[in-house]
Amino acid sequence: QDRLQRAEAAFEAIPFGSAAARAYGRVRAAVVAAGRQPRPSFADLRIAAIAVAEGLPLFTRNPDDFAGLEERVVIVPL
Repeated sequence: QDRLQRAEAAFEAIPFGSAAARAYGRVRAAVVAAGRQPRPSFADLRIAAIAVAEGLPLFTRNPDDFAGLEERVVIVPL
């Protein structure tokens, strides 16, 4: 709970809006084209869709979770 509260205080949340919903279809299709199953990574794909829609890089400790999306979003491994 403490970690969540500190993150919420430090960062402004970006909502999953209509642009992200449209991007989600493209993100999901790219994952399927890469031979991966999109279902287990539903939350990751929503995060990626927000990054695509907002034109933001995606910082992650698990870059393999976003394999197949390199042409759609800049993946920044941490």
